[in-house]
Amino acid sequence: MKKEIKKRRPRDITRVGCPAKLLIALDRNTGQWYVKNFIDEHNHLLAPTDLGCLLRSHRKISVAQKAEIVELGVAGIRKHQIFKIMEMQYGGYDKVGYTSRDLYNFCHLYKQEIIADGDTQTVISHLKGHQNRDSEFFFKYMTDGKGHVQGMFWCDTQCMLDYAAFGDVIVFDSTYKTNRYNLPLVPFVGVNHHYCTVIFGCGIIFHENTESYVWLLKIFTEANAQKHPISVITDGDLAMQRAISVVWPNSPYRLCGWHIELNLVRNVHNDTLKGLRSNQQSESMNSRLQMNLDGKMTLLEMVQCYETCFTKVRRNEVDDDAKALQSAPFTEPDASVLEINAKERFTPNVFKAKVQFSVEAAKKCSLIEILDGDDTTEYIVGRRDRDIMYYVKCELTEEANLKRIFCSCHKLQSLGTPCSHIFFVLGLRDESKLPDCWWTMGAKRAFPTIRKSTMYDYSPTLLRFRELHNLSLAAAFVASRSPKAYERTKRVLE
Repeated sequence: MKKEIKKRRPRDITRVGCPAKLLIALDRNTGQWYVKNFIDEHNHLLAPTDLGCLLRSHRKISVAQKAEIVELGVAGIRKHQIFKIMEMQYGGYDKVGYTSRDLYNFCHLYKQEIIADGDTQTVISHLKGHQNRDSEFFFKYMTDGKGHVQGMFWCDTQCMLDYAAFGDVIVFDSTYKTNRYNLPLVPFVGVNHHYCTVIFGCGIIFHENTESYVWLLKIFTEANAQKHPISVITDGDLAMQRAISVVWPNSPYRLCGWHIELNLVRNVHNDTLKGLRSNQQSESMNSRLQMNLDGKMTLLEMVQCYETCFTKVRRNEVDDDAKALQSAPFTEPDASVLEINAKERFTPNVFKAKVQFSVEAAKKCSLIEILDGDDTTEYIVGRRDRDIMYYVKCELTEEANLKRIFCSCHKLQSLGTPCSHIFFVLGLRDESKLPDCWWTMGAKRAFPTIRKSTMYDYSPTLLRFRELHNLSLAAAFVASRSPKAYERTKRVLE
């Protein structure tokens, strides 16, 4: 069977041999321009006024508009949505100055320019720009003997402070390979005192081998004053696990629960397990960070997408801080002294998600036996709904006051909040305060607060443009309310 020869569909005819002409020339003696030839004869219908804006000669995307299109694209707004925004902003498609097709063409050419200039070098220049504007911004990259980039890592001051406060447990994930080169974006992620995602830094490696991961972990450790995490959660990559053993030999690593579930579904063909996964609350780091990546992205676009996600994570923490400052979780009028103390000590998110559950579960506990020692007292606690015993050990001072408390379930050590058995024993002892815990309101009190993110400070020119844009927008709104002010402001701007 002969292969069908595909032919391109002929283009529409746009040239009709119109004799109309306007010729302008320069008089070199006087230095003046003049009309040399003008023929006002057309062999076709002229475009009506309302269609003039669609003629190629009348369409142009200004430099300011290009900057705005790029910024909106970085913010994750799709091209067709950008044009809708422009239509509303300018008051109609006929006043935008270009068409949606022009916008798509510009975005394509802009991406091609990035690739032509060297996508990796563009990213390096982008991150060096952050470093030049913020002396505390940490950025390093690795090259091979031929000068080819093999890996890079970056983080800002807030990342370092967050790691100092919450870096005991790290989630180290290399599953973000959605870019045109299939290179993994490797964010270092943890959980803050609001029990929400916090980012400690990010890397890109060009080869997923042990050497690359060793370099990445060493640079991450260098950026954070040689602090090692207590525990690491990974996605199961063997090269990554070997690198952790080399760089952080005393930091045990565990496989992420989401990946365990994924492996179960892929390898164990059992319908009951697939139900299992649909009911699980754990989720991939991709969905936690909500990074909308796609396989057509350049490296720069991927980094900018990460930065958008990064600022969203920071904004969420600010919202949680404000909520904790201005409100307190609801408790019943007959709430115990311990519950009130917990409400004051823990952040609202942690109190509602974890602590209140243990307070309620403590009501199902019962005392089985008390074992007294010289400076300790051990309580054997049972649950009415479970045939199991828990051992709660209290270390006491010479005055028989509580010094430390432990439970055989280890929830306090592993999750940072007291278990129901500890709440039960503290209630038996008429204690009014909880033991030292994580996730408390003052978890970051020892660290200076840096709210500003430098992620969008691309250049001094762009910063000046933004400031003038915002000022002119406010001035235009005020001036538009008065015909006189409108005319005056319009003359100034023109």
